Amino acid sequence: VRIRIRMYSKTAVSLSGQDVIKAGVLFDTFAPQFLWLLIIGLPDLDLTKKVMGSITPIVGLSLVHLKIVLLAASQEGALDQVLIFQEVFDASMSQLGGMQKLFANQNFVAEEWPHGEPFT
Repeated sequence: VRIRIRMYSKTAVSLSGQDVIKAGVLFDTFAPQFLWLLIIGLPDLDLTKKVMGSITPIVGLSLVHLKIVLLAASQEGALDQVLIFQEVFDASMSQLGGMQKLFANQNFVAEEWPHGEPFT
């Protein structure tokens, strides 16, 4: 038996880079919670062993993170962020001041968020 579903839409959906970044951060924030629950709550379950025994979850989350980084780097003002980032590694400048400037930028926070998430 073959079922064919045809969907017709006269409305095109268009997402901005910022919309994709926000969706990526949302996904990268909450998707690991499912994995964490499996590891902590049900470590001996066959499903846990199957899911966590595969590299697929890590690759999937990494690809979402990479998309966030690439989109953030292609946004207007991205070069300015790189110049500020250099301040963090310049011993003659305030590293904390540089980080404060960077964290004032939403795209930088979006890119850095997954790095600090496991420690929250």
